[in-house]
Amino acid sequence: MVTVGIAAPQEGEETAEGPPPPWIVRHQRKDGWWSGGSTRSTCGLYWPGSCDDGVQEIRPAPLTLTAEDLRWIDRRVESLGGDEIEEREWASEELASKPEAASYLQRRLPGIRDPEARTRATAVLRRFECWDRDARDLCVTAAAMTALISAGYTHLSRESAGIAVRNSASALTEAQRADGTFLEPSCPGGVLAQVQAASALCELYWMTESARFRDPAREALAAMISLQREDGAWARTASDDAADPITTFFACDVLVRARDSRAPLPERATTRLAAWVESKSRESKSQDLFTILTAILATIGFRPGTASPLVRGGMDVLHSRLAECKSWGGAEWYAATRCFMLFDGSGGPYFKALWKLFKEKVVAAQFKGRGECRSGSFPMRSALDRELGPVWSNALVATSFSIAYYRPGCGCVQAKPG
Repeated sequence: MVTVGIAAPQEGEETAEGPPPPWIVRHQRKDGWWSGGSTRSTCGLYWPGSCDDGVQEIRPAPLTLTAEDLRWIDRRVESLGGDEIEEREWASEELASKPEAASYLQRRLPGIRDPEARTRATAVLRRFECWDRDARDLCVTAAAMTALISAGYTHLSRESAGIAVRNSASALTEAQRADGTFLEPSCPGGVLAQVQAASALCELYWMTESARFRDPAREALAAMISLQREDGAWARTASDDAADPITTFFACDVLVRARDSRAPLPERATTRLAAWVESKSRESKSQDLFTILTAILATIGFRPGTASPLVRGGMDVLHSRLAECKSWGGAEWYAATRCFMLFDGSGGPYFKALWKLFKEKVVAAQFKGRGECRSGSFPMRSALDRELGPVWSNALVATSFSIAYYRPGCGCVQAKPG
């Protein structure tokens, strides 16, 4: 999100434009955080949310294992230490295909004596552990806060959305550590969480120029940049061997917005990111959606002008793949909306085609029903949506609306005094 050209509001001024995303505001916790996760994670665990609308949320019973399930797991645990490597590989894959086995396997782990079997069982558990709970909540809270800011609300606003921003900003700054991070980047999902937190605090500071958030924003941004890999991309978790296209896109988005807000950036960060984009553009098999979107965003953001063959080629590829949008989640819609708007504005043919599908696939699917906790929200469609939960997906959908309606053409919120 770009905040260039915004006149900084003075203390006491109202910065709202348009209605707030009420579903997001309603689901903020009393401590200023939003809870990550959906009713049931891939591991079969329930990550609770918070709802202050007086509606009792229905929580599904946890997954249970039958005696036959336990015997099935035990046989494969024994095979983890088998004589043949094929047998050990087979047992690992079998266990990894049964997420509900995680809790039982965790209890079995201390009793596994064979070193090979123990190592493989630990590896299987790591595959289940795709998110640390604190990282999940940090990701979701930052995304929700950014969604409210993108609609024009800040800690200075007097409405409930402004109060929500104020409380979440306080929660983030209280959680921030001396080195600018909010948790260990090596915990599952820790780098993406850092990127999201940096995004939220920087957006708030760039919009308001409030001295209160200057240092937290700068330190969060510096910590995010320090987590960049040597190849120019970002991993989702610091200990991951491979780059993560989604995390890299969001980090690129923060850097582009920083440049547009005239924030100081180390040249090495943008140079390495550009090198990663160029290396991916030379790979004929590199057709990952977020890799293409990152290439477009970085090229337009750091090398202004849409005449680049890389940008035009990427836009043509994305346009030809719009039929895939039925399975897109909040992150995909936000990233596509951001890039399509930057490429040809709200009146361009690419953006019009995208937004027509957005209305058909997302807006038309909005839940409506009086007295229902989910009323006003949008369904989760992607794997990341299901991992991080409905607040995450709805926050990114709300931010996509902001890009289309509050930031026509240039992607700028025009904050108004109250």
